[in-house]
Amino acid sequence: MLSTFNALKSVYASREISMEDLDVLQQYDFIQFENRGISRSEKDCLLCEVRCEPFATFLTAITAAVFDSAEALRDLVRSTGLGLLEEKSDDTALLSFYSEDKMVEIIASVADDGRVSIDPEDLEVLPFFQVFLRVQH
Repeated sequence: MLSTFNALKSVYASREISMEDLDVLQQYDFIQFENRGISRSEKDCLLCEVRCEPFATFLTAITAAVFDSAEALRDLVRSTGLGLLEEKSDDTALLSFYSEDKMVEIIASVADDGRVSIDPEDLEVLPFFQVFLRVQH
């Protein structure tokens, strides 16, 4: 799912899309499409947000929680089915997860007591991208 979303992002992000493109995007059940109103830069277009909803929900959950251990976070990451990989590091104070295409990186901090947390600023990813949909007259 994440690799598909990142592939869609590389094709469509920050571009003007057609109604056919919109149909392609909406065929994916994990995609949420939201109209944000008339674009300031492209006056004849709607500014729309394409969101990977399960990934956005996952990111919100992991940044709001404190995990009892590194293994608890690993278990959660594995259970999502997002295909995130763990980067092995000599630094025991950090855990790092990334997508195979390297477009996603999540860095978690491990406290002295073993508890793990993720600061939203330690996320190298956005679970959405913007597109411009031309308004038909």
